[in-house]
Amino acid sequence: MADYCDFSALRMRWRPNRFLMLPPGFESVARAHERSPVFAEAPEALFRRLKAVIAGEPRIQWLAEDRAGLRLELTQRSRIFRFPDRVSVAVWAGPNGNGSAPALYSRAQVGIWDFGVNRARVKRWTQALQAD
Repeated sequence: MADYCDFSALRMRWRPNRFLMLPPGFESVARAHERSPVFAEAPEALFRRLKAVIAGEPRIQWLAEDRAGLRLELTQRSRIFRFPDRVSVAVWAGPNGNGSAPALYSRAQVGIWDFGVNRARVKRWTQALQAD
């Protein structure tokens, strides 16, 4: 069984090498850095589109996929030093069951500073979804 991120019970230590985006109204122990946009489509459709965005990224290693639970775990390595960043992805129905919204948690596995790479990754992926 894969080790998926439990977004509702997530506890984050202070470190400037992580970025958490959660859907509006999603209750979690952790405080999101930002709320994710809500999309006017079924969660399954958004999950497929998000997977396509991620698949277009370089140096991705898929670790686990739960199609029924609409969750992914993956690693993306930095271009030069190949440092691994772990990324957890989930898609849920939007507020009041309308549309859908992603949850994304990207964090460095090595070191304390990431120079904004994890935030930039999450923002790039959500902007790509909004551009479609």
